[in-house]
Amino acid sequence: MLLTPTSVVLNGTTWEVTMNIAGFSGFYVHSNMWNAPLPVSVNYFTGVKQGSNHLLNWKVTCNSTLRATMILERSADSRNFTPINSITADATRCNQPFDHTDAQPLPGMNYYRLKMIDDNGTISYSGIVALLNAVKGFDIISIAPNPVTTGNFKLNITSATAVTMQVIITDMQGRTVSRQSIPVVAGFSSIPMNAGNLAAGTYTIQGIIAGEKSRIIRFVKQ
Repeated sequence: MLLTPTSVVLNGTTWEVTMNIAGFSGFYVHSNMWNAPLPVSVNYFTGVKQGSNHLLNWKVTCNSTLRATMILERSADSRNFTPINSITADATRCNQPFDHTDAQPLPGMNYYRLKMIDDNGTISYSGIVALLNAVKGFDIISIAPNPVTTGNFKLNITSATAVTMQVIITDMQGRTVSRQSIPVVAGFSSIPMNAGNLAAGTYTIQGIIAGEKSRIIRFVKQ
């Protein structure tokens, strides 16, 4: 569900704040100028397991701000987040890679995101990275975009170990329309998937590793 945008004025520019409750996109602040980038935009945000630690890596671009504060937040349920690390960088440092090691991750699933604040106080959020603090296990976190508007989408997966996962796509009649094996790392993987051969319609996707099954996610191919 997407709530109605609310306009606010910052330094003479009108911005719209929208809350996207479905999925992991969080909420974002964006300008009413169609081609204006966010003051701080995310190039990438990833995470891997290193023994019992979780290593988060990210890179941002400061487009129109002299400095940016990046707050790394963590959640056990992907809804209620608390800060675990904060970095303030000037525009030069802002454009270089960052990393943080979570040496005390929560038991089970850990969801991470970046809260970014520019020098005018504008707030934006990254997407979510999920890491599983367990000896074994895996899950499909989400696919993006959904609906799939082109022939491609990203399959977001978290796994406790580096393994090969079988991915099965079925139609609404339960017929298997795609089956393939993909490698996943110990941590968070965002795997490019090709849906160009699928007809428009609704499908489900599921992962299987050594007989264990992930959650089933429904998606629409337009």
